[in-house]
Amino acid sequence: MDFSFITHQGLGKYTNNQDSIGHLELGDTKLFIVCDGVGGLPYGEQSSACAVNNIINTFKSSSNLPSNNILKNAFLKSNTEIRNLSATPSGTTVVAVILQNNIAWCSWVGDSRIYHLKNQKISWISKDHNVLYDLINKGNLYNNISLNPNALTRYLGKNNHLQPDFHNLKLMKTDYLLLCSDGLSDFIDESILINTIYNNSPKNATSILKEMLLSNRIQAPDNFSWYIIKV
Repeated sequence: MDFSFITHQGLGKYTNNQDSIGHLELGDTKLFIVCDGVGGLPYGEQSSACAVNNIINTFKSSSNLPSNNILKNAFLKSNTEIRNLSATPSGTTVVAVILQNNIAWCSWVGDSRIYHLKNQKISWISKDHNVLYDLINKGNLYNNISLNPNALTRYLGKNNHLQPDFHNLKLMKTDYLLLCSDGLSDFIDESILINTIYNNSPKNATSILKEMLLSNRIQAPDNFSWYIIKV
């Protein structure tokens, strides 16, 4: 397995980086996390860091549990601690993957993404938790139809009733996983992601995508973070 990663402030309005990432390897089991503090809310940087720390610590202390249970427990603990950061609401998106025996155990809350690249094609593993994708995926109706379609409907810290989503998939030796915040997925086309990742090492792909985001054409309006994992 080979992987690369980055987290960057970007060139936009943010004076700090509200993204946090983390990974840990325990024997043959590997954990990868990307979190993105919710824009417009205070303590986004602290919320994302809190989530990463909690997920890593839960992973360390719960290695005997099934992977889905580890992720669920870690997300619930993170949700509680973020809500206790202050009296002011705060929050973060999160995507996390545990890799074990060629199985990827995936969980997410919010609109950061997990992609599976297989046979030169890209598939969404995660489904965004926002107004637009709730309407597309579930047909949910909202009383206020003027809601921003990108407004998050789920994230860590939003309320006490956290509903993470879970998915697992079997990986082949030629597959890739991409975990990223929307600072990448909102500004780079999926066709470019495919070509860049398949035609370069993970390290070089990360360098190329970073240069694209920081170019004069895009100017990286948001923090951006990711893991590119070659199985």
